[in-house]
Parts: sequence; C-alpha cells; structure tokens
Amino acid sequence: MNLYATIGLLAGVALLQVTLVPHLSIRGVKPDLMLMAVVSWSLLRGAREGIAWGAMGGLVLDIFSGGPFGIFTLSLTLAGFLTGVGEINVFRGSVLLPGAIIIFATLAYNLVLLLLLRILGWPITWGIHLLRILLLAILWNVLLMPCVYIPLRWLHRATGQEEMGW
Repeated sequence: MNLYATIGLLAGVALLQVTLVPHLSIRGVKPDLMLMAVVSWSLLRGAREGIAWGAMGGLVLDIFSGGPFGIFTLSLTLAGFLTGVGEINVFRGSVLLPGAIIIFATLAYNLVLLLLLRILGWPITWGIHLLRILLLAILWNVLLMPCVYIPLRWLHRATGQEEMGW
C-alpha cells in the first residue's frame, strides 16, 4: 500500500476513534480501533509494516489527543512490532487467532500507556486501571477485532504483498 493511502486510512481510523467510539463507551471504557488496525495489519504484513502503521497511527492519535505527545506513537509502534514478529500465514486465514492476539496486545499497549503516564507524573490508580478498565478494554477489543481484521484482510489481499512505499 502506498504511503498516502496508508496515511488517509489511518487518519480515518483516528477520526472514528475520537468521534464515534466515545459513544460506545461502557463505564468509561471504549474499544481501541487504532490498536486493532495496527495489530491486524501487523499480523497480515509483518513487523516492518506493523511498526510503520503503529508510528503513523500513534502520531495521528497524539495530534488529536490532549495527553502527553508521543505516548500513543510509542505504544502503538511497540504493539505493531510485537504482534508482527510472529507473522505466520495461519493468521491470515483465521479470524479467531487475531482475536486471541488482541488480548495480549491490549494488555501490553495499555500497560505501556499507563507506565508512560506514570513516568510523566500523571496519577495512576493501578488496581482500578488494571482490573476494571483493562478487562473491559480487552472484552471490547476481542468482540470488535473481526470487524477490523476482516476488512483489512481484504485490503491486504487486494493490494498484494508489496511493502509500503515511501
């Protein structure tokens, strides 16, 4: 996929993340569309493109966010790398395995976000964040992962195996 199409797609995902997704909130917890997109693409195309999608998607979220600049970029880049390292063809044919991977990706992504916020001096109530918020976030992401993975799998097949052009 070329760079401009990737940026446009990720900007669209970020716009959905900050406009529509807050209306899907349950007890203040909402799904992470950008995380699901980065993990899906990383599973389909590998760590290199997962890192690129994580960096670009995180940058767009950081621009839209009111939080410390760079925390989404760093967290999503790490998620793209970790989920793309084990790129295996079996992921491409199954909707269930990416659903299982998103559990671990959500856990790692949120832990990195919380650690970065804590390092930057933000107050973090670990018990509440880890139990209530993280469990709901995992549930949301597992339930919605097929809705993100299936269209991206189609896009992966439609654009072929070429790498993202810079």
